[in-house]
Amino acid sequence: DAFSTRFPDTPVIASSMDSQRQFDALLNGLLDVAILRLTPAMRAERPLGWHHRALRLEPFWLVGRPGDPPAETASLHERRIHVFGDPTGSATYNVHGRYLAALEQHLGTEFHWLGNPGTFDHCLARMLRAPDATYLLEFESYAFRYRQLGLPIHRPAELQPVYPWSIAWRDEPLTAPIAGFIETAAQQARVREW
Repeated sequence: DAFSTRFPDTPVIASSMDSQRQFDALLNGLLDVAILRLTPAMRAERPLGWHHRALRLEPFWLVGRPGDPPAETASLHERRIHVFGDPTGSATYNVHGRYLAALEQHLGTEFHWLGNPGTFDHCLARMLRAPDATYLLEFESYAFRYRQLGLPIHRPAELQPVYPWSIAWRDEPLTAPIAGFIETAAQQARVREW
């Protein structure tokens, strides 16, 4: 593509593709590195031709409403839980949705599915329009951004859900930029104790 031609030493990494699409693109030579949630099906369907390593177990937090009293924890059963994801049966149901559906079933509760609104700003706008009696179950990286904007965040009281991120690359000789990116990602995971 035009980017690869212009910047041949820069690894191609996807930022807006879901895990399955990244995995497929990686194995079809369209991406150099994927950061995704690996599933048993991915490993079973394509056992060869690629490598991966765990990168981060990202905790989920509950994002509260403006004006909520501060509290370190909140119950997953205290309020309706909103999630940004595409539910079972939708045309865009994906690996992230399967994770959330499994968590929903494990908790014995029903999430309010908001779809995938896109950027953080769209997520924030959606959250600010939500009814008062809700929590948003959100990745830690996004939850901390909500907190910077004045929304309270809480650790779930009953259990700590975590999302398993991995880094994957094809089984081929690595260019220096790709090898450097993989090593930097691994180093950051160690330094940040992910």
